[in-house]
Amino acid sequence: MNRFSILIIIFLFTSKFIISESYSQVNEIDSLEKQINAYELIDTNRVILLFEASSKLLNIDREKSFKYSKEALKISDSLKYQLGQANALYLIGDYYYRDDNYLKSIEYFNKSLDISLKLKDQYTVAYCYNNIGNSYFRLGKYSKSAVSYKKSLGIFEELDNEGFASHCLGNIGTVYKLKGDYSEALYYYEKSLKIRKKLNDSIGVAMTLNNIGLIHNEIGDYSKASEYLNKSIKINRILGKQVEVSRTSSNLASVYLLQNQLDSSLLFFNQSIDIANKYDSKHILGLAYNGKGSVFEKKQNLPKAIEFYFLSLKKREEINDKKGMSEAYNSIGNLYLKCNQLVKAQTYLNKGYIIAKEIGSPNLLKTASEGLTFLHEKKGNYKKSLEYYKIFKKMNDSLINEKNIKSLAKFEIAKQFEEEKREIELEQQKNKAVQAEKNKKQATIIYSLITSFILMLTIIILISLSNAQKKKLNKQLAAQKDELKEHKNNLEKIVDERTKDLKHAKEIAEESVAFKNSILKNISHEIRTPLNGIVGYSSILVNDKVNEKEKIELSSHINNNSQELIHTIENIIEVSDLESRKYKLQSEEIIVNNVIEELINSLGTNLFNNVQVNAFYPDKVIVIRNDKKKFTNVIKNILYNAIKYTEKGHINIYYDIDTIENIKLPDNIDDSIFSNHVLYIKIEDSGIGINSEFDNKIYETFIKDESDKNKLFRGVGLGLSISKLIIELMGGIIWHTANNSGGTTFNIVLNTD
Repeated sequence: MNRFSILIIIFLFTSKFIISESYSQVNEIDSLEKQINAYELIDTNRVILLFEASSKLLNIDREKSFKYSKEALKISDSLKYQLGQANALYLIGDYYYRDDNYLKSIEYFNKSLDISLKLKDQYTVAYCYNNIGNSYFRLGKYSKSAVSYKKSLGIFEELDNEGFASHCLGNIGTVYKLKGDYSEALYYYEKSLKIRKKLNDSIGVAMTLNNIGLIHNEIGDYSKASEYLNKSIKINRILGKQVEVSRTSSNLASVYLLQNQLDSSLLFFNQSIDIANKYDSKHILGLAYNGKGSVFEKKQNLPKAIEFYFLSLKKREEINDKKGMSEAYNSIGNLYLKCNQLVKAQTYLNKGYIIAKEIGSPNLLKTASEGLTFLHEKKGNYKKSLEYYKIFKKMNDSLINEKNIKSLAKFEIAKQFEEEKREIELEQQKNKAVQAEKNKKQATIIYSLITSFILMLTIIILISLSNAQKKKLNKQLAAQKDELKEHKNNLEKIVDERTKDLKHAKEIAEESVAFKNSILKNISHEIRTPLNGIVGYSSILVNDKVNEKEKIELSSHINNNSQELIHTIENIIEVSDLESRKYKLQSEEIIVNNVIEELINSLGTNLFNNVQVNAFYPDKVIVIRNDKKKFTNVIKNILYNAIKYTEKGHINIYYDIDTIENIKLPDNIDDSIFSNHVLYIKIEDSGIGINSEFDNKIYETFIKDESDKNKLFRGVGLGLSISKLIIELMGGIIWHTANNSGGTTFNIVLNTD
């Protein structure tokens, strides 16, 4: 085998990265196949023909390309032709990778790698490491992927191949991005972007801008995220890269989704899906379908949301996209959890959790464990709920508290290490140069014994070489010092930005403390008022001069203030539990008639003399299944609120089992969340009504209508807030309307089971 043949094979091997669909290439392939069929000898020349045909067919007819690669491997094995074996194994690995069989591709790339290492074929070794990294990446094994990418990067840097080095840097950045280490990812992306701009690699620049935009989206800098993603879309449109336009449009839609700009988000997701369908890009379709499902979920259109989540899952399963599958399972599971379909919710959340744990994704583990925490709490399995809560808290703490601080520290240490490493390398280069010069001078002394002419000539040559070497080293030192200075400036900039973030967080915490102090002051006042009444009336009650009639009246006052105090404390505890999600629902039989009758009797003593409470219901027992205690608390709070703001007139309670079609729901409510028959309760009062200023605030915590300055209304503004939280937890809705004759009507709709 001569040197010329080896060079031909290397050339043919590297040509597999160049794709041409021109008519002349088709003719060239036809010609090659004719030569193969006509060539009868089993030798290295036939292997060369097979490699050339396989490389050119790789993107046109993969099955035929695979056939030629297998034949080339068989011949190379029989001839013990190692270079042919390495190249054939590589092409077979490439075939399996494009066929989404990543385990097989790793197997063949590793076989090619072993032979290439023996042959010291650095380019093939680097390509193998890169493609092994790609295969591990597709399998969700990110740590192994990063190791292979870094080995490939090291070789390409030694070979001074900036194009492939920038490609490896981008791959490493993507791995760190998926692992949640955004500072490290940004570092590799920016290095890649710098090289690609230098090489005028527009495709690579667009791809890197997209990835940097995704990182800014993850850390909540939506303005920068939109800026980078729009730049990427613009470049890809100019280049005619429609698939990349689709991918980046989907990413931009996610930015709008996180800002709750739902219409804009839906527009870009639809654009992405339209393009991806044309090119059958399953990965992008999986991403866009999931995002579109999230938009519909936020719009409360749950049937549409579940439809697109399942479409996303299907596409991701087709390409074995582990990260995407986990994301889709989590979305489906949490949506079923929201609809109280616990069996289905557990099935999908468990699947999402298992894959997230397998690939080591903190974000996906956080989402899955949070959903499983609430699910097991609803099922009453508190031990399991606590186990998943600990996992959720661990993931959440690591993402919130350690993501920026640890990444910054890691970033700084890495840079310091790199600076020290470069300084050591420079020192070693200097020492080598000095030693080389000494050796040459010693050689000069030896040669001087032979002839003075050779001595003079040698000295002149050595001086020239030394000066050139020094100039070259000084130039390298100056360039590397500039680069180190640039890294230092970038690091200082990042530290300043993190300091500003911490200062902002401190200001938010201080505002939160002030707000909590204000709330505690309000609660303290509302507790102290009835307590003072209890103490005051009790001191009068023990006075011997008080007659029996007065004692009865005083006892009534004490009882009313006690009930007021108990009601206030219960509401404070209730809202605390609800907002911290420490609540749990019980499924039990509720006789609605009994609950309302008992509440009317118990609250009757709080009525003004001119107010009449009436209950209207069909002549039958109305029974539903839900949490009796929570249900009673809701009706009690609404009745208490009506009594507080109604000094004369009436409070009417209507309730019955009705079909959802007969109930006029608010426009923004999707009736698909209800079964056909529901419990409908209407509580109507003739009180002062709700001031328009408070109409959209009355369900907020610690908000109450105090627009009437001539009267002090008791309470801390928790009743309606609690009622809304409980009703939504129970799978129902609550809303209010103003009565034409004055007063307010509160409406409640609940499923019967």
